[in-house]
Amino acid sequence: MKRIGAIVTGVVAVLLVASPVRGQEIDPALKADIEKLFDVTGMSTLGPRLASALITPAMENLRLQQPAIPDGALAIVKDVFTAEIAHAFDADSPIHADLVRTYAKYFTREDLSALLTFYNTDAGRKAITVMPQLAQDGAAAAQRWAVTNMPRIMGVVQQRLRAEGLVK
Repeated sequence: MKRIGAIVTGVVAVLLVASPVRGQEIDPALKADIEKLFDVTGMSTLGPRLASALITPAMENLRLQQPAIPDGALAIVKDVFTAEIAHAFDADSPIHADLVRTYAKYFTREDLSALLTFYNTDAGRKAITVMPQLAQDGAAAAQRWAVTNMPRIMGVVQQRLRAEGLVK
């Protein structure tokens, strides 16, 4: 059960990593364009997708590490976190408001118009469709690179630390 607590803490930490962007007033027209972009790109459904992406692998890992955990306990943890993360990204949530402010910080109405135009083309719709798989494949490639290269990198770090007299 301690492992479930660690997973719960980890998921909460992921949600708290990004510092919120607060205190700026957003032009209503800019906000409306951002909301349109969220709808067109599927950002408005981020909560359920993020919940699945975070919880499913965590539950599988927990099951492997703690095979004695009752299925019912895992189901409850998964159900609660899936619902809470999905709700955290609802249109009236603080995270959603922070995301709108973040987009407003980086995009003008002209930028958003160009993005909306692009995402309504065949290439734009394809980009929306394949982006999650591209991100997943990219993360897998980065993980493979890290597994392959981390021993060598740690050796270089150790060598440099020894050369500087910081470790023996």
